[in-house]
Amino acid sequence: DAELAQVHLAAEHCAATRESRGTVVGVKLIVDGTIDGCTAATINPYADGTVADYRLRMPDQKRCAVEAFKALNFRVLAAGDSYNDTAMLAAADAGFFIHPPPAIAAQFPQFPVHADLPSLRASIDAAAARL
Repeated sequence: DAELAQVHLAAEHCAATRESRGTVVGVKLIVDGTIDGCTAATINPYADGTVADYRLRMPDQKRCAVEAFKALNFRVLAAGDSYNDTAMLAAADAGFFIHPPPAIAAQFPQFPVHADLPSLRASIDAAAARL
């Protein structure tokens, strides 16, 4: 898949940067805007004020992105807010919820739930120190 190749290229670039110019402290990768857990391209995006159609480009792209970075020996910490993030959270070295719907949080109790950004940041910092 072309999209997965782009993730690998970005991860390889980060690895090369780490070796040639010091240490990469963090990489923020945002892969959102999903429909059924897949990156989607809209077709006729605002016909009559609605999305008329879409084309799925890559299933489970968030998990794939995490796995690509881990394949290059990066440690990955991830945060998400709903069901479409759970595969990514499970694949990461540490995963956290921020403002998830209560039913989703109950279904996935292995992911700590945070109600605000300062508590999420504290958990990310603690996990990073452990890894």
